[in-house]
Amino acid sequence: MTVIGHCHDCGEYTLINRTTRLCDVCTEEAELFAALPSREDTIALIGRQFLPKRGDHHAF
Repeated sequence: MTVIGHCHDCGEYTLINRTTRLCDVCTEEAELFAALPSREDTIALIGRQFLPKRGDHHAF
């Protein structure tokens, strides 16, 4: 349900979602940010071989 109020993220006085207290623009940005993979997911996807080795900084 949408109501008129201040967005908690950008502070704009506009239509906001009553439960999230975010405007439509900030809601879309939050959903995009939530969809990004975490650091651990990224490491798992590309493989640990690209991380620097401990102790030997010249090893690949």
